[in-house]
Amino acid sequence: MTEPERVEEALVRLLAEPGVRRWAGGDVPAGPVEAAGWRLAVAHAPGEKAGTIAALKQALALPDHVALNLDALWDGLRDLPVPSVLVWHGWAELAAAEPRTFAVLARLLGERAEEGGFAVLLPGEGPEVGVRPL
Repeated sequence: MTEPERVEEALVRLLAEPGVRRWAGGDVPAGPVEAAGWRLAVAHAPGEKAGTIAALKQALALPDHVALNLDALWDGLRDLPVPSVLVWHGWAELAAAEPRTFAVLARLLGERAEEGGFAVLLPGEGPEVGVRPL
């Protein structure tokens, strides 16, 4: 199996069983995600809470009225207009600097993923945070 085929197979598994997953497959190609009718959202977040929430809000194109706090983020996530895969760059920095904040955000994102139509990929290396690899 070629690398592009392996990546596409992994993405198909993610879309079938959405959740928060570690991603070691390099860049996430938009093609397989969009072909399945999902939107690919890429966040480049700093290693602190407010900046991370702002980056997630921007990447997911949440409305301006969504404030930069966890309750508002949850409300915005529940109103996503299309199924979305969020690629969260910078997760490892937040997990190292603010492990409790990371855990709360990961749980919130995971709960939203359990409702369907939403998945999160944590790319690259980082601390062990109890998130399964894809």
